[in-house]
Amino acid sequence: MRHQIFYCTLIAVTYLFVSGCINLGPVYSRPDVNIDVPKLYQYAQSDKSPLEIGDRWWAVFKDPEIDRLVEQALEYNWDIQQAAARVLETRARYVQARADRFPDIDVQGTGDRRRFGGARSASGQTVNTYALTAPAFFEIDLWSKLAKASKAAWDDILLEEENRHTVAQTIVAETITLYLQMEATERRLQLAYQSIETFRLSLQFVETRYSRGLTSALDVRQARRILAGAEALVPEFQQQLGIIQQQLAILLGKYPETRSARQQPEDYYQRLEPVPPGLRVWLQAPISKHRMPTRSV
Repeated sequence: MRHQIFYCTLIAVTYLFVSGCINLGPVYSRPDVNIDVPKLYQYAQSDKSPLEIGDRWWAVFKDPEIDRLVEQALEYNWDIQQAAARVLETRARYVQARADRFPDIDVQGTGDRRRFGGARSASGQTVNTYALTAPAFFEIDLWSKLAKASKAAWDDILLEEENRHTVAQTIVAETITLYLQMEATERRLQLAYQSIETFRLSLQFVETRYSRGLTSALDVRQARRILAGAEALVPEFQQQLGIIQQQLAILLGKYPETRSARQQPEDYYQRLEPVPPGLRVWLQAPISKHRMPTRSV
């Protein structure tokens, strides 16, 4: 027993010495591109820090509806969930790759029960046999194969993290873009209805003048053509609005659906403040939530 403990201790000390002192293979170093990168942007103010709005950069719109849509996109969007799942997958691979550098110890147990002398014999004897083994496997990382594999798995985690940030940024920007396009289309549709009402009144006025012989039939035809052209724009705007609403629903993880146009005020678009120089923001999308979106048909 003492010899086994001595050999195990010797192997452990040898492993720590070898894995800590030997690191074969090229070590990555950042290449020198001979470019002097400035600490601030060209027109950034040196005495004031850039606008700090954190991860919620869309708060500059000051629109509760945009805030609600962005939160839904970050939580239910399928692309963000897929990117977050890739991060968790690479983390699991890193744990697996790192575990290969440590000893693998297993415990196995067996039991056996036998009766000698016949099952019907009163003089039979029952013998119970138990066995417990603890096999161990250990691979010395002499050529740094396991260390390099662990380092590569960690680099994959960083790669997937940046990819998740990019996907989240793209989804948020596309969500806000579609929302603004939806508002603009609703406003154009509203203006189209107002134009139709105005052209209809104009046609009635021209027809009244024509009935009294104060104008020609050409003026009546032109007024009808203008009214028909305005009426033809309504189906086009309705189709555009439906496509935008369906695209926005897909980004939110919902079933594509449409709804009636809202009434937009004349000042529906708020003029934003100018973007300060040197603005840099990063978006952190949660990866711990994997709640499935509720689909409505």
